[in-house]
This record gives sequence, structure tokens and C-alpha cells, in this order.
Amino acid sequence: MKNQFYVVKLFFSFFLWFLNHQCAPTKLNGPCDPKSESFLLSALLEFGSTDETYLCPIFSGLNPLRVDYGTDFLVFRQGEPIVNLNPYTSEPIEHCESTPALPQGVNLNESTCAISGIPIVGMNSTKYFIFAKSRSKQTTIPLVIKSLFASKFVFVGSELGPINSYTINQTSGALNAGANIAGGVTEMEISPNQKYLTITSFSTNTITQLSINPTNGNLTLVGSLPSGGTPISIAYHPTKELLYLRNDFSITTFSVDLSSGDLNLIDSLPMSYTGLKSKIEVEPFGNYLYSINSNGNMIDTYRVDPISGLLNGNPIQSISTVYKPNEFVNSATGKSIYTVNSLDNNVSIFQIDTSSGILNTYYLPSPTTGVGLNSIVGDPTGRFVYGTNTDSETVAKFGTNPVNGDLYSLLPFTTSTGALTRPMGIATDTQGRFLYITNFQANNVGIYLINQNDGSLIPNGTVGSTNFPTDIVTAGVNP
Repeated sequence: MKNQFYVVKLFFSFFLWFLNHQCAPTKLNGPCDPKSESFLLSALLEFGSTDETYLCPIFSGLNPLRVDYGTDFLVFRQGEPIVNLNPYTSEPIEHCESTPALPQGVNLNESTCAISGIPIVGMNSTKYFIFAKSRSKQTTIPLVIKSLFASKFVFVGSELGPINSYTINQTSGALNAGANIAGGVTEMEISPNQKYLTITSFSTNTITQLSINPTNGNLTLVGSLPSGGTPISIAYHPTKELLYLRNDFSITTFSVDLSSGDLNLIDSLPMSYTGLKSKIEVEPFGNYLYSINSNGNMIDTYRVDPISGLLNGNPIQSISTVYKPNEFVNSATGKSIYTVNSLDNNVSIFQIDTSSGILNTYYLPSPTTGVGLNSIVGDPTGRFVYGTNTDSETVAKFGTNPVNGDLYSLLPFTTSTGALTRPMGIATDTQGRFLYITNFQANNVGIYLINQNDGSLIPNGTVGSTNFPTDIVTAGVNP
């Protein structure tokens, strides 16, 4: 709905026009003439329309300047040319600029606001403000841009065996095995700069930092620290040098030295409930941390201090979930959260109020996925969601609605992982071209190509892994 201010302004303009022309000869030029009996109807139709066109030329000067890229979330791939993005503009643009400057290799045409180029570096979601000026008007619009890191490595862990490292074939997604390192993994996480692999161990109550060789993916021990309890889940802040660890009764914050990878404990926030079946995620802009409480059937929302990155005391919201959710994931856009409901074999959808971090329940869960829904992953472009069905030995596939985050089934709805596989962990490569699944019973990793048009999966074999593999993560590189 257009602002009432412009309606008042329009009718005031009509009044002045009438005073200035009341003695002029009558010249009725159809419904666009202010003295025409049809002019009021034209005005009402104009202010009720949203098709970006003007019924009469006089109206164009009373409307704000419009610049629209068709979305507020753009995803590029490092090293891949950008198809020229020409926004819709309601008037010719005379000047355009971005604050901050767009990523290296990405260009903004100062005369048209068109975006082009080849991204040089990978980069997490960053908000930009595009300022545009026409001959007499100006506007500023927000635009989130994410540049996907060039995909390079896959790491597979098990609570009982070593950590496997693999190099990704950029064409087929096939994995070439590298060196192994002692593991005992409960959960793994890659640092935002893609340089470190962080693991927790339930059996030793430790958190361990490993550096990633950018050439071959080999892992080197940086150090290991007591976790301060039973470590359950870890999550990195996307822009600050911080790591959050969910213990059984606390969330602990560590600083991260990006040059060495060293971890240092800086804060611990007690929890009022046990977290033995909990998971944490930080939304893509680092403003909020979400903690799922499987035993309590809740998701807690914590505000992250914008300066220190520490959690601000008590949760700002605790919202009910279905019975015992055990996994969840943020959408790439930061507008939705998807939780795994293993008992119901479906996915619940929560919409995020990006201004407050508050979750709103979306009351249409996904269709049934299969049997034994275990893990879930969203592709980095924000278009698809995949989940492993351990008991029915399939992968469930969903498309996402870019407006409300709703999930719909992709056809065929499931893809078989093979008999006697029991798929568990799941991950896409950093550019969203390949999907990898740990097959717990088969002791291998399933490899799939993702159809970029419809999200369907094309099986491309398996590669051997540690015994009883559970967790899997992928890493990229910057030049």
C-alpha cells in the first residue's frame, strides 16, 4: 500500500492546479487531465496499483524512486562470472554506489546499478546498502550478498575411529582420500575463514583445534582444551573471531586466534536444563544464537552482543517445538530455521523476524520424509534442503519457498542410499554442487551431484571411510 502522505500531496497539487487554471479555456485531454471528471478515478487506480507503471505522466513525480533486483539475497560463486544483473528502476539512474564496497571482483555500474564481474574471494553473507539517485529523487535499499568459497575438502569423523580427509574433484564431486588423523569425534565445525577444523569429543570432554593444509587438506593439531563439561555442539560466529560450545549445562565462548588457531576461554553462560541432546546455531549475520533443547521440546533464542559477541544473559525467547527435535539448520538467507522431527519423520519450519531474532511457528510441517529422519542440511544457495532417513535408507529432498521458507517435495521425493547403509551425516560442498552422506553401516561416504535446476540428486559412487562414520563437513579455500 502506498504511503498516505503521497495521496494528500496529490490532492493538494490538484487544488493548486485548479486555482491556477480556473480561468483558462477548458481543454479536457482524457482521464489524465486534472479538470476531467475521470481524473479522480485515474488517481485512485494509480495509488492502488503495484505494477510499477504510471497511468498518467503527472503521477511519476509523486512516487518514490524504485530499484529492485528481484530479491534481497544474492549468491555468487567464487571464480564464476556473474550474469549481468540489471535491476528494475522506476526512473533512469544518474548515480549508484554501495556501502560498503562490493566484494573483490564484483562491480556495480554507477550509471545503472547493474551488478557484474567475477568474485575473487569467498565471503559469508554480508549486508550492503545500494544508494541510487535519479534526476530528482534518491533511495537506498539493503542487499545481502554471499560469495561461495571454492570447494576443496571433505572431512569425515567417527566416535570410534580417525578423521578422514578427502580432496574434491571439481567436475564429478568424487573424493580422493588424503591422510588421516586421530579422532574420536562428537561434532565437527569449519571456521568461517576455512582454515581450521574444530572437533568435540564426548568421550574425553575436550575441544580440539586442527589446521587445514590449503593444498592437500591434511590436518595438523593446533591444540586441545578441556571443554568444561560434556561437549555437545559447536558453532562459529560468522564475522567475529569467536566459537560457541554447548556443554551439558552451559554455553561457553572461546576467542579464536585466526593466525594460529589457538582457542581461549572468555565466557561461560550457565543453562537451566541439561543439554545432552542439544544443538546450537548462529544465524548468518551473527546477531542471534539458537539453542535447541530436545529434552524440553524448546528452541531458545539468545541475543549476541554486537561489540563483544558474548551472549546476553537469559534467552529473549523460548518457543515450543514438536516432541524431541534432534537437529536443526538455518536457511542460507537467515530468514528460516528447519528442525528435524525424528518421531514424526518431518521437518518443522520457523520463520525468523530478522529485526528481533524472534521465531514464529510456521504451522505447515514438511511432508513425511521417510523413516528415521536423522540429519539435515540446507544448500548454500538457499534453494534446497536435504535430510537423511537412517531407517528407510534414503535421502529426502525439498525445495524452499524464497518468501516464507516453506518446504515442498522435490520429485522423486527420496533417493536411495542403498541397502545396509544406514545414512547419518550429510553435507554439501561449499558451492552447493555436490552432496555427501556418511553411511554408518557400510563404512563409506555416498557421493551425489546436485542438479542445479531442480535439486534432484545423481548418485556418483562411494568412497571408503573410517568405521561407523557419523559426522561430515566440507571446507573451501580462498586464493
